[in-house]
This record gives sequence, structure tokens and C-alpha cells, in this order.
Amino acid sequence: MSDYLSPLTVADNTGGYSVFDIQLHERKFICPECQKIIRDPVQLPCGDRCCKSCSRFITSEIVQNKNDVITKRLQKDDQCLTSNKTEKIGMQLLVQDTVQMIQNVSWKCRLCNEEWDTAPKLLDDRGFKREMDLLRVMCIEWSNNCRWLRPLKDYQKHLDDCHTSYSVLCDKKISSLSQLNQHKERQEICNYVNELTKTIADNESRVATIVSSQGILQEELSSIKEKVDSLKHASDDGTLVWRITDVSEKMADAQSERQTSIYSPPFYSSSAGYKMRARLYLHGDGDARRTHMSLFFVLIRGEFDSILKWPFNHKVTFCLFDQSGHNRHIIDSFCPDAKSNSFQQPRSLMNTACGIPKFCPLPMIQQVDNNYIRDNIMFIKVVVDFFNLPYVMLPYEPFLNPGLPSHVRNHMLKQQLYRYKQVENRSTYYQHSEMDTTGQEVADTRHVADATPNDTVNQRN
Repeated sequence: MSDYLSPLTVADNTGGYSVFDIQLHERKFICPECQKIIRDPVQLPCGDRCCKSCSRFITSEIVQNKNDVITKRLQKDDQCLTSNKTEKIGMQLLVQDTVQMIQNVSWKCRLCNEEWDTAPKLLDDRGFKREMDLLRVMCIEWSNNCRWLRPLKDYQKHLDDCHTSYSVLCDKKISSLSQLNQHKERQEICNYVNELTKTIADNESRVATIVSSQGILQEELSSIKEKVDSLKHASDDGTLVWRITDVSEKMADAQSERQTSIYSPPFYSSSAGYKMRARLYLHGDGDARRTHMSLFFVLIRGEFDSILKWPFNHKVTFCLFDQSGHNRHIIDSFCPDAKSNSFQQPRSLMNTACGIPKFCPLPMIQQVDNNYIRDNIMFIKVVVDFFNLPYVMLPYEPFLNPGLPSHVRNHMLKQQLYRYKQVENRSTYYQHSEMDTTGQEVADTRHVADATPNDTVNQRN
């Protein structure tokens, strides 16, 4: 029974510390009164050390001739004193005897038998306490698989955190074996509940950490998805076919000014080239608001800007696809202004948008069953001209099949450009021949190669 009740001392903070295998420690660390590791060490005048709470048991009073004083006092108490004078004399004698008894009191240490005339003054042994704080001890529950082996200064916290349940072990006396077994069974259940409670608390802490980490990962995943979506259909040949879904909803947002513009995914001139995108105002922008759809071109800061040529000076062509199969596409283009900040090397995330405010009249895309919006979807193509194609070839590129590889489209463009130059050369030859025979100039009715379109090119902040 004593083995089972021993854990009661674990949570007890009176006397010394109960540790496992106390005989492993030097005697100077063990309290001579409680035979445990000294708690709050104090030093007696004789030099002995003990627990502060045990010091009152080690020092005791010694009354010399105490029995004589008591016998003498009892004899005086038995006297029959009837007069006031006699009673007064008796009280004086009692006081004198008591004073004499107190004067005969001394103090003694039970360890070394040293005596003192006055009550011993206890000294807090701080130097010895610092030494004890570093003493490594094993938990009293070492035999029950508690592998705590650390400095003594942390021992009480360990007991409070891990073994407080032992304090419930009984304020009542156990009178029978059956009662002991029941008590032990209840204690095991209590220990199990304590372990479950601690496990639940640990799991709740882990769950909170996981939830927090999951939120961070979800944000990172969303960011990665956005990047993947933007790069999924990104091209690196200077062309973009922009598929715009939910056109009617986006048009309603533009009309109500909840979101007046939308951006296309980025596209590139090459794998190490310019980074670009389009910006569309479905309900128009500026002076074109409520009358035209506005379409702009935007340069984005890229990773290779420092090795590219600036300002950007390549012609940009926009095309709104006719989805009816009649190829009545809406096509327009503009040439960059080299002096505009819109075409300098980007210093912020994006440059100021620049393009064609009156790209397409709104009635053309707002009428029912129009050819440019089918199944609530619109297609816009953006082409950056790196071949310096003549303006008369402007309509040709959008008519090329978007499903063809870029090198095939480029080859077809070169073939068309070659044929155009052959026609131009023949026309020039006939003009010179006619001038030689007639001396008169024939008016050239061809389109000027580098003429700019009639639409105004504006910047958009």
C-alpha cells in the first residue's frame, strides 16, 4: 500500500523534493529531517542545512528544571486564598515563577546537539541554492516511464504540469483491499482522462496550426493558379487571341461603372522579349464612352527589359473577329509615338495604356444576334508587326488561321509580302515606261505603304 500511495508526495510542496534514486545524490543535498532533496535551503547557526519548512522540527526548546517550576506552581494553586491580599500575593508569585521559567529556556539542534540561549536565526543560503538549482535530478515517476532528467530549478514546474493528478489520491484512509483496488482503478481512469485531455489540447493546437498553414497555402495556390491561367494561353510571337467570356455581364459592369475595363492575359514578343497586354473598355472610355468600344495596348515591366531596344516602335493591330464565317472582321491599327511615355521602358508595373478609343461602334456589338458575340463570347486578336508590313497588307494577317503555328503564319506573311513587292515593282516599271513614251505622269492610286489610319490614337491613363 505504501508503494501505491507514494505518488502522493509528487504534488506535495512541503518538505523537500521527492526524486527517483535519491541515494545517487550527495548527502549535503538531502534534508536530514525529511530525507528528501532540500527545498528552499536555510542554514542554522551551527552550520547544518535543511529545508526551510523542516527547520522548526530540527530546533527545539529546552526548559531547564521545568518539572520543579510546574510542581511549585501547582502547590501554590492548591492553597486556599480567601483574602484579597493573599490573592494578590499568589498572582505575584505566579508571575515571578513564569518569568523565571522563560529565563531558563534554551534552544538545541537535534542534529549536532549544539545549544543556543536565544531562538536560532535562520539564514537563506543563496549560494547553496544556486548550486542546488543546477543539480540534475530524475522525476519520482521515473519507474512509471517518466523520463524527465533536468536541473532541479525546473522540477517543480514539471510536477505541476505533468503530475498534478496525483494530488487527488485520497484525503481519506483506505481501510480494505477492495477499497484500495477501487481507488486504484479510479485513479487509473483519472490518469487516462488527464492524458486524453492533454492529447486533445495538443491536437487542437496542431489543428489550429494546420488551419493557419492551409490558409497560407490556399493563398499561394490561388496565386499560382492565376499565374498558370495567365501563362496557359500566352504566346511568345507577338500575337494574342483573347477569348472574352461572359460578355453581357462584363458589359453590364462597364455600363454601371462597377468595372469599366478588363485586361487580357499577358503575351510576349519572344521568350526574352517585350511583355504586353490589351485593355478593353466595353462601354467606351473618355469621349467614346457610350458610343464606341475602346481598345488599348499596354507595355508591362518584364524580366528582359534592360536588354531590349527602347522606345517600343512596332505597329500594333487590333482585330475583332466576325464569328459568322463571313470574315467581316473589324480591323484597325496604330503606330507608337516614340516620344510618348507609354512606349518607354516601364518603370512601374505597367505603362500608360495607348490605343484606339473609337475602335468599334457599340450598336454593332449590342444588337441581337450580331456576328461578333456568340454564346456570350467575343474574340479579339492583337498583332505586333515586327516585319514592318505595308499598310495595304494590314487586313491580311487577321485572316490567317489562328490555329496555324507561328512559323507557318510568318512564312505565309513573307510570301504575301514578296508577292506585294513584285506587284509594286511591276507597277513602278510600267509607270516609268509610260512616262518615257508620253512624258506625262500617271497618278499613283495605290495606298501609301506607311499611311496611318484615320482613327485617332489616344493614350489612356
